[in-house]
Amino acid sequence: MDERNYVRSLAERVYEIGTSDEMNRRRNLWSDHNSLILTQPLIYIRAFAAGEIPELHPICTDGFLRGLEYHFKNILYNYSLGDDSIFEPWYEVRAAVITPAGGLWGFPMPVTRPDTARGSFIYNPPIVNEEDLEKFVKPTHRINEAATAEAFERVSEIIGDIMPVVVDRSPAYTYWNGDISTNLAYIRGLEGMMWDMIDRPEFLHKIVSFMGEGVADVQNEAEAAGDFTLYSQHNQAMSYSRELPWPCADTTPVDRSKLQTFCASQETATVSPEMWEEFILNYQKPTYSKYGLLSYGCCEDMTHKFPILKREMPNLRRVAVTPWANLRSCSEQLGSDYVLSWRPSPTNVAAGFDEELTKKQTREAFRLARENKNHIDITLKDVETVSGKLDSVKNFVKAVREVIAEGEWLW
Repeated sequence: MDERNYVRSLAERVYEIGTSDEMNRRRNLWSDHNSLILTQPLIYIRAFAAGEIPELHPICTDGFLRGLEYHFKNILYNYSLGDDSIFEPWYEVRAAVITPAGGLWGFPMPVTRPDTARGSFIYNPPIVNEEDLEKFVKPTHRINEAATAEAFERVSEIIGDIMPVVVDRSPAYTYWNGDISTNLAYIRGLEGMMWDMIDRPEFLHKIVSFMGEGVADVQNEAEAAGDFTLYSQHNQAMSYSRELPWPCADTTPVDRSKLQTFCASQETATVSPEMWEEFILNYQKPTYSKYGLLSYGCCEDMTHKFPILKREMPNLRRVAVTPWANLRSCSEQLGSDYVLSWRPSPTNVAAGFDEELTKKQTREAFRLARENKNHIDITLKDVETVSGKLDSVKNFVKAVREVIAEGEWLW
């Protein structure tokens, strides 16, 4: 098999999808939805047990081509699911960002993993006492230009005549590395972090203050260097709106006020709203208030934290409502002023699709959305398995679309 031409054929199909009328229709839908213009509820499949899908298994033997193959195959399979995802007609090469030699914060953040695949792990906190604080290294925004250019040129040589190839030069300290909470759990452990809030608050403040300043400084450096562009945005859905420029392959630098971004604090799910604000949100705010629009929350229950979040983050637009959140309370609190990103439980598809339960839960969510004038979308995420029943996710999309057609969400 000619592996290079095989990968090019996949890229051609993705480019056709990305430039299709259907993608433009979806771009307009998400733009209205994220700008609080009433649309039908939109569906986003964020995970679909990719490891169990035979057609996603790479066949290329060349390692570099294998990576490209897997990327394009994922897009093509995701497109077949029939949700409202947008697939862009360009390819992003990740810049070779330089981080401290010992690790993101100057030292390793080890964990103990089980022998079984996909099992839970145990944190091994590297920071235990005051003396350990000396291990921290202040991060900076730097890029290995030679390595970045080499990767860019290699990808461009393969698919550059098919679709635009761009370099993602955004800093390392974004997304999970930028929310402070994720790395803090590795640094202190979940239990240690929560005990610190009671037993050693000054010690914890020193840690999160250093991390918060580090994230803010790195992102400021990246913006000053012109390393944020219109494709440097993510909101755990589709980053389109009417207020901000649309994502595109334009490499012109922009400041963060033109971008959507995402932040969360899953590790403080069981922490009181007041402690979450004191130890996490206060240190996220200097960085994430600079963006045009903010999406907040991933798997954590934000039911009792929304009042603080709404007060402290004026750029808040999208919020996560998880399976263990109080959906009615969240719906009432959010009203028509925010996008309610509802995340139904993935258990509905994990052991075989449960159509009756999915439709029942969706109808209930839509009735609440109508009562409280919510702008609601549905994100199916964390589907770690479909137990070999490969049509489960497609059937989920089909069932939700049938409920959407009933019009229960209209207000």
